[in-house]
Amino acid sequence: HQYLGVCYATNIAGGASNTVTATFGASSTYRRIIAAEYSGIATTNAVDVTATNWSSTGTSSINGVTSSSATTTTAGDLIFGGVMDPVGSTAITPGTGFTQRNSLNNKDIAIQDQVQPTAGSIASTQTFGSANPYVANMVAFKPATTGGGGGTTTPAYVQSNGATNNLTGTTIAAPFSSSNTAGNAIISLVSFDDHATSTFTCSDTKGDTFTNTAIAHNTTNHQYLGTCYATNIIGGASNTVTATFGASSTYRRIIASEYSGIATTNPIDVTSTNWASTGTTATNGVTSNSATTTTNNDLIFGGVVTPNGPTTITAGTGFTQRNSLNNKDVAIQDKVLSTAGSVSSTQTTGSAVPYAANLVAFKPATINATPPTASFTVTPSTGDTPLTVSVNGSGSTPAAGTTITGYSWNFGDTGTASGVTATHTYTTKNTFTITLTVTASNATTGTTTRTVTTYNPPTASFTTNTTSGPAPLKVNFDASASSADTGTITNYAWNFGDTTTATGQKVSHTFSAAGTPTVTLTVTDSRGGTATTTRQINVGPPPALQFSLTWDNGVDMDLYVTEPNQNVTYYGSSGPSATGGQYGGDQGICNVNNSSTGGQERASWASVPPPGTYAIGVNQYDTCGGTNANWTLQVLVNGTVVQTQSGTGDGPANITYTGA
Repeated sequence: HQYLGVCYATNIAGGASNTVTATFGASSTYRRIIAAEYSGIATTNAVDVTATNWSSTGTSSINGVTSSSATTTTAGDLIFGGVMDPVGSTAITPGTGFTQRNSLNNKDIAIQDQVQPTAGSIASTQTFGSANPYVANMVAFKPATTGGGGGTTTPAYVQSNGATNNLTGTTIAAPFSSSNTAGNAIISLVSFDDHATSTFTCSDTKGDTFTNTAIAHNTTNHQYLGTCYATNIIGGASNTVTATFGASSTYRRIIASEYSGIATTNPIDVTSTNWASTGTTATNGVTSNSATTTTNNDLIFGGVVTPNGPTTITAGTGFTQRNSLNNKDVAIQDKVLSTAGSVSSTQTTGSAVPYAANLVAFKPATINATPPTASFTVTPSTGDTPLTVSVNGSGSTPAAGTTITGYSWNFGDTGTASGVTATHTYTTKNTFTITLTVTASNATTGTTTRTVTTYNPPTASFTTNTTSGPAPLKVNFDASASSADTGTITNYAWNFGDTTTATGQKVSHTFSAAGTPTVTLTVTDSRGGTATTTRQINVGPPPALQFSLTWDNGVDMDLYVTEPNQNVTYYGSSGPSATGGQYGGDQGICNVNNSSTGGQERASWASVPPPGTYAIGVNQYDTCGGTNANWTLQVLVNGTVVQTQSGTGDGPANITYTGA
């Protein structure tokens, strides 16, 4: 003597201080209620399927308490289950896959739920601690359509073709003139006489699976009218739909049509059929009888057959006639019913003739509301400015049944782009976030980010002790002024513009030929960043006579010459001499230009000097706190070395030159 039921309200007003009250038709001594709030439930036509069950004896087996099963038609249904135990068992445990949300007293009443990801058969099961009587129920609530995606498509007519035959036979076939699209539906109207058979089946060249529905039988005029359909078709060219009858028939008709946007599983919402032995010419008088749909945007497919062939068959109000055969004795029509409710397939005949009519309401396909997954690569992801990066979003994936329709890039510095791939150049130092937003055909979006870090490049800079002079010209290079924005300078690479190279912060190089070589310094920092700077060295032709002194450390050395007139000229501090000798090379105390690579002093005569003997000497003026220098003294005539002497520290050189 117990009732168990569910009441529900969707699209509720909301707010505080709300109470749900159950009012009974008369006084009751046993009253229980559990009110639950859920989100994500469809606001219209919310119930998909229900199931109920009761037992006077009960069971304590696992999942033994059951509402009985029902087959849902919508993926993502909320499966709400309730149970009541009048005895009050020690425990009510939720069924496998369910979550218990509430219970009362000694668990004599309880509710549970789960979301069913894929439509199909399901029951609300629970386990009692002891075998007690029970009443159980289950309600499958459809999920709400998600904003910005999901929902349903609008079914649409694609193509049709028909065939007619009044000679005895067991089949009739209608070929499509154009290729079918995979995933669409084929809906065929079939009519035949009932003298030898009452059955038919449909098939097509591609191997799609057909189901019969909405079969009307005009018993007076001996005609059958039925619809066969296949959803989620294979598609392709050269497809023919064939109706095969249980026995030979002399009256055979078929119209095969293709539609897009039809649900691929459980596509039938409602059907209706009707027939009349007399007929009517009233507007919309030919009718399939009405049926009440439960889903918005159903495709209402209507067919009619008239054995006597009226002069015309006109589509019903709101319908579009898609095809007809012979003197319009068979015709199909359709419309999309945007709001679920009562509907019938009506048509108007030009004369009052017998007919059979049917209606099939096909549910629209559900749009997958799952957003796409955005993914991309960026190359490179770090480097010095200006840094040009390439991004590629081809790794992004759409949800099943959808496609990606757009790629939008935001580079984090006001720069934007569109397309699967793009490039962008960063000109300032920073860490930037690149955002990719992909848009799918179901109007949903997916987003992902990656970062790019940019740095200022290092600064390359160097000084020289000289930038011009006659060959051979020794130049000291110092890159100490180079710097790194981040980290340190780890490498100094020199190219002297005369096929020779060197590495190191401080280097020296002797240019042996006249010209204007460009010296290039490339510095590399600890991150791998590079910078380059250049300077031109002007190397003149070698003089007629040159005395060259070079040494290997930072002491202050002087070159002096005793000329034929016995005058002594120190070329580290004076010149020209009376014979025309010109000073060249280092000046200053302790070789401030480059203390680690030594120095050079030269005495040069552009033209042949006066004849006589020139005695060359070396003076180590100051060790500058260091050690004695190792030096080399050379005599060059027109750039060619004719004498060489080496020594260490101070002391006159044992080298002379006798001019012509």
